[in-house]
Amino acid sequence: MLHDFAYFAFAWQWVCLLLTGSVWILTHEMLSRKNSAYAALPRNRQLYVTKNVAKSILLGALSPFAAACIYVTWVHGVWMGKAYTLFGAVYVSSDVLGLLTMLKRLPTSTFVHHICVVIFGSFSLFIDYASPDAAPWRNVGMLGAFSSLTFPVNTYLGLRRTGPHEWLRDASLAVYAPCIMLSLAWQLRNVEASFASA
Repeated sequence: MLHDFAYFAFAWQWVCLLLTGSVWILTHEMLSRKNSAYAALPRNRQLYVTKNVAKSILLGALSPFAAACIYVTWVHGVWMGKAYTLFGAVYVSSDVLGLLTMLKRLPTSTFVHHICVVIFGSFSLFIDYASPDAAPWRNVGMLGAFSSLTFPVNTYLGLRRTGPHEWLRDASLAVYAPCIMLSLAWQLRNVEASFASA
């Protein structure tokens, strides 16, 4: 059963890449028309802004579903396994395109982040999060779900190149800090139990 779903998830990953590419194009067009500071940036800076703003759009769209998965898992102990896999494919797609389009222009820390996300995302296609056998990997799925909720950070990371946006910086921090703390609480609570049951 998982094997058949893995093929579907792999195909879904390609759909996500096409969707993400489309969001990148629409984001670039919108920013080019509506934001004169963006239009004045060199092409490599525009790619950076586009990558982050488009990622925030996709993660923002995922956020209600990610929040539901977190709630159901944390409160009821039920893993919506296929949802974690499918959402992971959406999350990974921005990082894949970032590597493909900006490989030589990425800072080392961003490059390492994208590589880690792509590696874990690739493994995620073949993990049945609902199975107790996936216990150590579940923590990665939960980390991804919490990371989706921090989408305003990507908005700020991109738009800070077009102006100060202090309000967006403050809003990003207000979202990021509790998400990281809750994710850390989850990880600390579950990492030992996950490896003990593996």
